[in-house]
Amino acid sequence: MTAPVLGEMRLKPRNPRLHKDHRRHRRVPLELRGRFLTETNEEQEFVTTNLSCGGAIVTARIVPAVDDHVVCYIEEIGRVAGRVTRHAGTGFAIAFQTSQTKRDRLADKLTWLYNKARLGLAEERGAPRFAADGPAIVVRQDGRRLNCRVIDISLTGAGFETEGPPPMVGELVTTGSLSGEVMRCANKAFGIRFLRPASVVEAAKAALAQ
Repeated sequence: MTAPVLGEMRLKPRNPRLHKDHRRHRRVPLELRGRFLTETNEEQEFVTTNLSCGGAIVTARIVPAVDDHVVCYIEEIGRVAGRVTRHAGTGFAIAFQTSQTKRDRLADKLTWLYNKARLGLAEERGAPRFAADGPAIVVRQDGRRLNCRVIDISLTGAGFETEGPPPMVGELVTTGSLSGEVMRCANKAFGIRFLRPASVVEAAKAALAQ
């Protein structure tokens, strides 16, 4: 099958009156790491095999029951709630439970990620980042404190490396006087985007030991 060209690759919900396919949203092959919380608040890891703005197929060591509700934290995507619709090989299918507005944003994000992987596009950042190498404390949403090392920092965000498991994508964290949202995780490293632009002084303090 011929891959769609960049100008045509747009993940829009299908009109069910025009398409007999039972899937209402176009799926694209994307491998993204993530974690999910079960109904009993157990945290498990997974990897997506394909995604749409309406759901995903994932592989996981632990497979929840059909109809279970899960909360997923997917790298590059963030937090999304859903319901397990079926088992699929060594994983399962999730139907996302989101608003139309969030589905539209997710479609835009998936379009970018798919074309970025195919065409080797560079990711845009809101401000230049500068290398840093100092200890910092990052406080997770539940109050746990992480001993971290600052990797890089700008007025709009920062990268950290931690000694233990990193926070989840979509989680709100605090470092110094700055609050931010975790945007990506990779092994023990993670990046956050500040909820408001930092001042030069605040950015400097965040890069220093606390």
